[in-house]
Amino acid sequence: MEEYCEELAPACQRLSRIGDEIVEQLVEWTKMLPFYGELPVEVHTHLLTQRWAELVLLSACFYSCSNATFINDEADVSTTVVDGNEEVSC
Repeated sequence: MEEYCEELAPACQRLSRIGDEIVEQLVEWTKMLPFYGELPVEVHTHLLTQRWAELVLLSACFYSCSNATFINDEADVSTTVVDGNEEVSC
């Protein structure tokens, strides 16, 4: 069992480091928002603690779009509301 834990330690350390980097990038991203100075600390904290998944998704979408070499303006995009949540599909 101890050997198994030793094998997992490097992977856990890498995942922890990746998580730390994501949080650091999210903090920097929120600081670049034009209205950041107007945000109360509670809202900033809420963004980072409760909405981090959405921020990661938005960041990934932005990164994907900013690095795209070709954008098809005729792509079919639909929006569906399921259980009060809006879903976008291509």
